Amino acid sequence: MERLRIQFACCACLATWPIAIAAQSSGPACAAIDSIGSAPVPRLESIGHQAATTEHYFVAYCALKRLDGITPTRTGIAYDLAVAAMETGRFGESTLYFARAEQEASKDATTDRWSLAMWMDGYGRVAFGDTSGARAVRDHVLSVDPTHPAVTGIDTYLAHFARRFDDARRPMRDRLDHGLRAAGSYAHIGDAFLAAGMLDSARAAYEQALALDTAVSVGLTGHAVSTSLASIALAQGRSAEATGLLRRSEDRVRRALRDSRDSQVYPYDMAAVYALRGDTAAALSWLERALDHGWRKAAFTRFDPLLASLHGSSTFVRLVARDDSLSAAERRIARTPAQRP
Repeated sequence: MERLRIQFACCACLATWPIAIAAQSSGPACAAIDSIGSAPVPRLESIGHQAATTEHYFVAYCALKRLDGITPTRTGIAYDLAVAAMETGRFGESTLYFARAEQEASKDATTDRWSLAMWMDGYGRVAFGDTSGARAVRDHVLSVDPTHPAVTGIDTYLAHFARRFDDARRPMRDRLDHGLRAAGSYAHIGDAFLAAGMLDSARAAYEQALALDTAVSVGLTGHAVSTSLASIALAQGRSAEATGLLRRSEDRVRRALRDSRDSQVYPYDMAAVYALRGDTAAALSWLERALDHGWRKAAFTRFDPLLASLHGSSTFVRLVARDDSLSAAERRIARTPAQRP
């Protein structure tokens, strides 16, 4: 029902697109979107690209999947389709489309598009637990461009998910030394310090990130820096500061939901907001909603320090077990880099 509610909201938000959404109790999810099937090919591509770049991923997936069924050799749609598949919980399927995006980019020598597809493929593989596939992607990027940020990014995610937090910080320090992606690098460093319980160091890193980008959010953790910093403020007895930071995070999520954006990170971050406020029931409800919207990151969710107040809950254990099961299903679908043509 939650997915259906979001679909109706998305229809209202994207009124300029020829999409009508019909309630269906069974069948493929995309069958609930009327008129995509009859839209002309150029319109499908336009709808899919616009939706993917504005975080309306369900619409993007349905439009581009339909287009791919009509013209399976069409170039230029694979990257958007891969991202939309990932954001709607189809991580295994996303590996196939990232492979296609990489091949297309390598043929026309668009290095930036090639490396971005490789980076996102590695990102997704870490998320749903395909660590060997993520390492293979990382090694391939390394063989082509040892200085590319994707190498340090995948290294950081692999280390963080394995709870090797010193190793997770090191690649981000290397990025900063080379002047790369400073706000995100500081945020990742803060995440590693926070997970290790080093609160003062985490605070310093997060404050540097916010000084560079007040809206920064962090890749696989799914949390805005303001949410993570609020957890530190609470631990340090700064309740007024924490209240303001949590309000900022909640406002961010609610603005996104009003715009019918359906990235999985929004309900996940909201789960942390409520967990930090001590509202366990609401936090667990938002966590379940995140899973419904495609969250597949059990290895991180299990130890996420922002959800610490939920860790003793039987419902939390059940939700993480569900995440494990869903992630395992995605791993069975995924194509390993070695299998790619």
